[in-house]
Amino acid sequence: MKQIQFLILIILLLPACSKPTNNSNKIRKIDFAMEGIAINIDSSLTYNYYSCSRNNNLKGFYKGKVTMVLWDSLNTKLNLINFDTLKEVDCRNEFDPGIELLIKNNKNPKHFISNVGCLPSEVKSIFYWIANTYKYVKLTKVKDSIKFDVQIRCPPINNGNVKFPAPFKKRHFHK
Repeated sequence: MKQIQFLILIILLLPACSKPTNNSNKIRKIDFAMEGIAINIDSSLTYNYYSCSRNNNLKGFYKGKVTMVLWDSLNTKLNLINFDTLKEVDCRNEFDPGIELLIKNNKNPKHFISNVGCLPSEVKSIFYWIANTYKYVKLTKVKDSIKFDVQIRCPPINNGNVKFPAPFKKRHFHK
């Protein structure tokens, strides 16, 4: 009797061992720009990266391949925030870094532009995760430029010649 139960258990668990196929990946390609970086990832697992950020050791254009796990994670994270229904937040602040995300899926492309401070925390955390995906990809520097479908905003270069006015002194008035 126990042998039959064991055999039934194995028959039931055996299909679970096969490699699952992820049919929930509706996204074909994303382009992302934030704080001096641009990232392009597509369903063929091609990863393009550009950085002009002062906060990053990588400068210039790079190419690489992402794993299927990273691609699935990206799709899952964007599905968690319901990217199809995500509304653009019209919040402009020149001191707050801008974010641009273009998602190309099987329907209409979704274009999202906002400032970091205007984003809900769960959306902001996913965008920061996307910005850091370069750390999980083996990148190779390329000589040619790469076309991104988002605007790359490089921070201004401070060459040391920028001078600020002296601080304003408080004036004391007497009656």
